[in-house]
Amino acid sequence: MNLFVNNVLRRDTPEGKIQDCERILWIDRYKDAVVTISIIDKNGLPKWGHLSELQNELDAGKVMKLPYDPYAKFMIPEEKLTPKEIEVRDHAWSCISDIVELEPNVYDKSERFQIIMDTCQRKKKGKKFIYKYLRYYWMGGGRW
Repeated sequence: MNLFVNNVLRRDTPEGKIQDCERILWIDRYKDAVVTISIIDKNGLPKWGHLSELQNELDAGKVMKLPYDPYAKFMIPEEKLTPKEIEVRDHAWSCISDIVELEPNVYDKSERFQIIMDTCQRKKKGKKFIYKYLRYYWMGGGRW
């Protein structure tokens, strides 16, 4: 079973309880690299791994690819958003849109920190604000 960007993978404990769910953010098949983020950990950040190891875990049944996107239920049509919700969303997007385009550099911890600090200065926002909306964006599959 092939893995693709935005696939959501579930890891269970030996007792069968959900341990974590991760979304694939980025893949480089030639470099055997994959970046994922936990969609359960509110403070989760992107983490690097080897695509082949993730594929082996999937093949061995250690992780399961979900047939659905758990964030899909949160997608609200534009016409159902209030003007205030649209304003908040658009403002957040204006603050992070340049950052998310810097793949894969933004997934590297040290580069991400510098990118975010530069953005904080330019946008006059705190790093908590930027991290919060980056996480929302990544955990939600790159959709607003």
